Amino acid sequence: GVSSITNTSAIAFPEATSDWGSITHWGIYRGYQSTVYNNSGGSFRVSEYGSGSGDGYNPARFPFLTGALTTARTVNSGDILRFGIGDFVIKFD
Repeated sequence: GVSSITNTSAIAFPEATSDWGSITHWGIYRGYQSTVYNNSGGSFRVSEYGSGSGDGYNPARFPFLTGALTTARTVNSGDILRFGIGDFVIKFD
């Protein structure tokens, strides 16, 4: 069957300081990159949700999920892109 999730809180982005143009797609990313120090005093970058191998692969740079908005939204300088409660729905078939 079809499963879906929806946002239970509003999603608001910071005020645009320039024109963003037409927003047509979205992406959800996971994790972030941080510095890890080892016992030898060296350090390497690692994704919080990655392998921890320090191999330079950072999953936080690649979307976990992507999709198209049903209706494009134009964001101009001074606008705040906002999705109200229940406006953002992800469905899986």
